[in-house]
Amino acid sequence: MSEKSNGGPAFPLALQDGLTSNCYTDAGMSLRDWFAGMAMTGLCSHPRFPSNAIPREAYTIADAMLAAREAGDE
Repeated sequence: MSEKSNGGPAFPLALQDGLTSNCYTDAGMSLRDWFAGMAMTGLCSHPRFPSNAIPREAYTIADAMLAAREAGDE
């Protein structure tokens, strides 16, 4: 099975601790997870959508969004 692209970080953050010159980075969630969460919000609002299918369908939508993004589709 090939590894799916996660789209990179959705909300990367670089922090400096203020006491030293150390810089810390936090990639946050992946763009794939962010897209899946947004899709899940819409899926949960549909009263007849089976709840056990929501996570799988949310990631299917997220993967389609990442594929469209990589292909330059708008």
